[in-house]
Amino acid sequence: MVWKVEREKNKDYHLREVLVFIYGFSYLTDAIWVGELMVGWKMDFAFAEMKQQFLDKVEVTLSQALEVTGGALPQSADILLAASRHLCVTGKAKRARPLLTSFFGEALGVQNQQLILAAAAGELIHSASLLHDDVIDDAKIRRGRPTVSHQFGNSVAVLAGNYLLSVSFSLLKEGPKELIYDSIEVIAYMAKAAMAEVSIRGRMDVTPAGWREIALGKTGVLFAWCGQAAARIAGDEDAALRFYKCGLHIGTAFQLVDDLRDLQDKKELKDKFLDIKNREPSFPILLSLQDAKIKNELANLWAQEAMTSDAILQMGERIVASGAVQKTCAAVKLEIETAIDALGHFQETSGGKQISNWLKQLYQTACDGF
Repeated sequence: MVWKVEREKNKDYHLREVLVFIYGFSYLTDAIWVGELMVGWKMDFAFAEMKQQFLDKVEVTLSQALEVTGGALPQSADILLAASRHLCVTGKAKRARPLLTSFFGEALGVQNQQLILAAAAGELIHSASLLHDDVIDDAKIRRGRPTVSHQFGNSVAVLAGNYLLSVSFSLLKEGPKELIYDSIEVIAYMAKAAMAEVSIRGRMDVTPAGWREIALGKTGVLFAWCGQAAARIAGDEDAALRFYKCGLHIGTAFQLVDDLRDLQDKKELKDKFLDIKNREPSFPILLSLQDAKIKNELANLWAQEAMTSDAILQMGERIVASGAVQKTCAAVKLEIETAIDALGHFQETSGGKQISNWLKQLYQTACDGF
């Protein structure tokens, strides 16, 4: 595995990457690394090593779960497994959901094999949703590599996504039966949200409340499941309720931040203003429509069969200047504060503190540039 190789080559570099991964995602600068992570929170290498050991075990679980085992149709199985591994094992994933599962488990004093399996299952469900999203969006690139749909075709991508879901159920069968029941409900909610998202493209009558409902389904419910799963394994129903609510707000914050990234001028991130190009009514876009002139200009732009790059750029700059970004950052802050508050007394545990720090860094990296 790549990270294990890096650790053997240069342990300090490896742990630096883990700390950046835990606290601020892969695009943090060296200045933030020195100033915020090491000094501000006094994060130590021992904790990073412990978290990396958990993530290493998740990686092994994912790799073993997606090994080619042969069978009646070995060639077809090879293609299916190769497509599944293309994104889920060999891609540059942040593993945010497994990490969050570990934090929730730590808050309850649980770091056992069942938690590792649940963390891997959550990642498989997330990966399956990405495979299906890329088919819907006709996406060509994911995590800096060709998408499965682009490299293997839409049929293989859909089947690979279905296969990942089935493998996730297999990983959960040894744990509390509620884990599988809960995951089925999550997948159904995610599918409904994906359909709703498709249906609102190009529309300008979506309310912020309507956007939030889709965000809960797209992102929130799976983060909520990660917390709920840790609590189910620990047998703590109070924690299950608290962590589920916490996860919903974490997922919504993540979606808001994703919308903000579309407006940021950072070379490490995706191209600017893709939501405008793709006619996606993101949260900042919806807020900007309170300005009647912007609403009229965007309606005219989206009515065009082909939008020019200059027109998209001008529209994006208008949205950034409208104040919608600052309002979105305020919404991110509120979601984070509500998520932390939902933890209740678990805020004071080691896992609760890591969740809190992680979310605060999420806000800082997303909103300090505006």
